[in-house]
Amino acid sequence: MSQIDFEGSARLSSVIANFSARPASQSWERVPCGDSPQQFLWVWYKPSHLPCGVVVNIPDETFRSYRQRQQLTLRTVLSWLGLEPGCVWQWTQYGVTYDAQQGASAYFDQPLTDPVPGVDSGVAISLLAPAMPVAPPIAPPAAPSSAPPFAPLPGGPVPTDIGDLFENIDTDWKAIVKAERDLALCRKKLVDTLTRLGSLNRDLNHEEQLSADTADKAAWMDARRWLRETASRVSRYLKDCDVGDTTSAPKRDWMKQTYEQYIVPKQVFDGIQHAQREFEGYRKMVQTLFVNMNGAHASAVSDGERRAQQVLARIAAKVRKTKK
Repeated sequence: MSQIDFEGSARLSSVIANFSARPASQSWERVPCGDSPQQFLWVWYKPSHLPCGVVVNIPDETFRSYRQRQQLTLRTVLSWLGLEPGCVWQWTQYGVTYDAQQGASAYFDQPLTDPVPGVDSGVAISLLAPAMPVAPPIAPPAAPSSAPPFAPLPGGPVPTDIGDLFENIDTDWKAIVKAERDLALCRKKLVDTLTRLGSLNRDLNHEEQLSADTADKAAWMDARRWLRETASRVSRYLKDCDVGDTTSAPKRDWMKQTYEQYIVPKQVFDGIQHAQREFEGYRKMVQTLFVNMNGAHASAVSDGERRAQQVLARIAAKVRKTKK
């Protein structure tokens, strides 16, 4: 590796390490634009859905008044945050995700798109995980046979509970993958159930109105109330499944990458304790959503669909009896 490559790699490693040590934001932070301190950005470091990243919102006023508009690029914004393109994995704006290409993407130097009224213009920047080497790693010396089968942590000791950490992350990841499959199946059931609930929630037709007595009509009104309530619950959990925290692609991609690159080969990395907490938290979140969705489905079938069908069946029997 050339001296220039080594120095650049060391600099990026230092930037990533500094970001890793930075605490997560508790609220939006105001960051001045470096060469125009009277202008600023709103920044949220390490939000829950992007634990190894930052979300940047550029106020409309900054877009309008920044004197060098063509130089308002992502590279410029990163410099104001003390970051560099080489530290970025990918970023997302207006629903479009851009691959950083190891800092070589031409989009780093494209002027940022002006805000669209009524649309979130925030830029979600996902950084390389602290564990991800920005330079080709140097193979560690062979460990003695009595040493644990884990690569050493650069610059620090191997945590005493490292075996448990690897096992817990491995277990959590496999549980996440299973829960996501269960969620996909449960989502399909909920969509089908929601369609049936909507079809059942109707007024009684003319024949049913004539044949039903007061008790039947009251029972049908109650059944329709249950149909509305269960449909509302189903819709809520479908929304959670489609646009909730479990749909955060950057976070899940980071976990998948960490699992494949470090957990499978049992490669120790800086921040493994934090990673274990992230895996555990995400696993609990996905499993809780599945339990809630499954409960919503069971309630919709028993309290909504079945109840309505029983009332309609009772009224239909009276309609048939009237025709005889």
